[in-house]
Amino acid sequence: MFRLLSPWVLGLCFLSINLVFVLIAALLGWLPAILGFLHRIFRGLLIHSYRLFRYLFILLNPIAERIFGISIDFGIPRIIATIALSTLFIGLIFSLTPLDFSWWLMALAAVHGLVTGVIWADALEPGGLHMGSRLH
Repeated sequence: MFRLLSPWVLGLCFLSINLVFVLIAALLGWLPAILGFLHRIFRGLLIHSYRLFRYLFILLNPIAERIFGISIDFGIPRIIATIALSTLFIGLIFSLTPLDFSWWLMALAAVHGLVTGVIWADALEPGGLHMGSRLH
């Protein structure tokens, strides 16, 4: 019985391996389109975050100047404020939803706030947020 099934089993294994290689080749072919799509998502997320943070900074800057005596419109205070706001938003999401707390998402929110604070001046420029260069 085993001698009759062994060619079928061996053929099925080779077919499975071949399908895995075809899938990997297709994914590598789609890689530029996938990366372009992820770049547009990342850029859109940063632009919307910038717009939200800019609106909040217009509201919070007079309060920060009155209480702390510093302006959060530029420099290091702006970067610290964007990191704080990003982590605050993720903390708010964790507290309002049944999601489990994750330090990885808090770290990702802090990185998001850092990037938003650093690119603040170039966010809405026509050439802003074009990370890298095209090799065409």
